[in-house]
Amino acid sequence: MRICFISDTHTWHGNIVIPQADILVHCGDNTIYGEIWEMKNFIEWFGNQKPKHKIFINGNHEVMVAKLGNYTKQMVNDFNKYNFTNVCYLEDEAIEIEGVKFYGSPWTPEFFPENWAYQLYPDKAELLWGAIPEETDVLITHGPPCGVLDAVRPFGRYDRTNAGCPELMKRVKELKPKVHAFGHIHHEYGYRKLANPAVPTLFVNAAICNANYNPVNKPIVVDTDTWEIVDA
Repeated sequence: MRICFISDTHTWHGNIVIPQADILVHCGDNTIYGEIWEMKNFIEWFGNQKPKHKIFINGNHEVMVAKLGNYTKQMVNDFNKYNFTNVCYLEDEAIEIEGVKFYGSPWTPEFFPENWAYQLYPDKAELLWGAIPEETDVLITHGPPCGVLDAVRPFGRYDRTNAGCPELMKRVKELKPKVHAFGHIHHEYGYRKLANPAVPTLFVNAAICNANYNPVNKPIVVDTDTWEIVDA
């Protein structure tokens, strides 16, 4: 089975060619401003893609949608009812598809500016990530774990060099999921494994847009037989 990962499409989803896959996963930031019309446009496009199953989470750009609570899930339910039946939105939730166990969460550490959606403050991180089930195969978060595909240049009042979450990294090392997919940091697109063989997780930053918000990156596909990247 093949899983195709994308993230940070920022309304450019119509420009993306989705390769052959069984499951399509979007790791958040499908909008620019988080407006309802942006989300509806994305869900309609997403639901009409060829993979049999589709999973997505929100990201920090989904500001207006996040303010409405469960509105994203309601939109997905409406589309599933009248248009298609194979889109799943996860917000700190798990789902199993054809024997593969997924968990999705939109939260990222506090990031400038302060009015982004799903901002995670340090005192809440351990509790939030502690809720990820032990048996998770594919972990989907919008933000990266600290130290993996998360490097940023300090700017303004933001003086960190890594935008990822330390508590998330700690939890990933405990759980050792087959894949941890995310986005958020556009210029860190790509994939890697840690040098430590005790943590065999494949880390995937699937950001489609680059730092200038141009959709230049390709979807990343993983084969679940080997849990390795395949050339799509």
